[in-house]
Amino acid sequence: MTNLNSHFEVQIYNGWWQPRAFFLDLVGKLKTAQALTQHPFDFVDIHLTTPGSSWQWAVFSMFGVSGIVTLFLVYFTKRYIRGMWTLAFVVFHISFVAYFVMASGLGWTAIEVQFLHGRGTTFGGTRQINYTRFVQQILASPTYVLILLLGAGANVEMMLFGMFTQIYFWVCLLIASLISDQYKWGLFTMAVVLEFNVWAVLLHQGMHMLPLRGSTTKKGVFYGVTGWYILIYLLYIIAVGVSELGNVITVTAEAVFYGVLDLCIQIVMLFVFIPAFSSYIPGVGSRGAAIEGQALDNPSYALPRKEPPQVQQQQPVEQVTQPAQQAHTQEKVQMPQPQHTAQQGQQQQPQPA
Repeated sequence: MTNLNSHFEVQIYNGWWQPRAFFLDLVGKLKTAQALTQHPFDFVDIHLTTPGSSWQWAVFSMFGVSGIVTLFLVYFTKRYIRGMWTLAFVVFHISFVAYFVMASGLGWTAIEVQFLHGRGTTFGGTRQINYTRFVQQILASPTYVLILLLGAGANVEMMLFGMFTQIYFWVCLLIASLISDQYKWGLFTMAVVLEFNVWAVLLHQGMHMLPLRGSTTKKGVFYGVTGWYILIYLLYIIAVGVSELGNVITVTAEAVFYGVLDLCIQIVMLFVFIPAFSSYIPGVGSRGAAIEGQALDNPSYALPRKEPPQVQQQQPVEQVTQPAQQAHTQEKVQMPQPQHTAQQGQQQQPQPA
C-alpha cells in the first residue's frame, strides 16, 4: 500500500493523472501474490496457496457479475418476480463478500488435525479452517432454500422449518470444523440428519403443494432442480468430510471443490429455477400470477383459504334448528281444531224439552 500511495501522490504532484494507468496499478496491488504476502499464514502447516487464491478471486468475480445482472433484473422485471430476484441478489452478495475475504487470505483460524497424513512438508499438524465459508453458508443457504419452497407454493410453517433446519446444518458443521478430536464426527452426523430433513421438506412440498396449482405448474422443473440440490449437497457433505474434518485433501483443493459447488448451487440453480417459475410464484411482496395472470395467459393462482372455525360450527346448528322449527310449526298446524269446534257446537245446542 505504501508504493500505491506514493505513486498516487507523484501523479497528483506532477499535475496529471491517468485513470487507466492508476486502475491497472491498483489491480496489480490487489493480485493474489500481493494479498497472500500481506496476510501470511503464520503458525499453520496446511494453508492456502497462490493457485487456490487465484481460483477464489475468479469465483469472487463471477458472483460480482451475477449480482450486477440480478440487480438489473430487480429493477427492470415485472413486480411479481422482483422479490425472487431480490433474494437471489442477497445470496450473490453474501458469497461475493465471503470470497473476497477468503481470497485475500483472511477469515481463518488454525486447528490441529485429527489425522496426520505423511505427505512430506505439505501436510503437517495444523490446518487452516476458513470459518468465513461457514458464515457464508449460514446466511446464504436458507435464502435459496426459501426460493425453492416459494416456487413449490409451500406454506409458512414448512418454509420456516426448512430454513432453520438448513441453518442448523451449517452451524453444526462450523462447530465440528473447530474441534480437533473425534467428537467432531458426532456433530457431523447430526448435521447430515438435519440435511435429510431439508430434502424431505422439498420433496414433500413438491408432491403435495404442486398438484394444487393446476396444469400450469412445471413439476418436472421443480423435481429436476430439487434433484440437483440434493446432488450438490451430497457433494458438500463429502467436501466437509475430506477437507476440514478428515484432512484428506489440501486447502487449495478444498477451495476449488467448494468454489465449484457454490457456483452450481447458487448461480446455476437460481438462474434456471427463477425464470422457470416466474409465472407461478405465490407472492414475495405480491400475489404472483394471481395479480397479472391475464398478461401471462395462464390461469390465475390463489392461495387456498380456510373458513373461520366459528362459521363452520354455526352452519350445522342452523341446519339442525331449522328442521326442528319446521316440525314444531307442523305440530301446531296439525292440532285437532275441527274436533274442538265440534265439541263447542254440541255444547251450544239447546237440549230438547
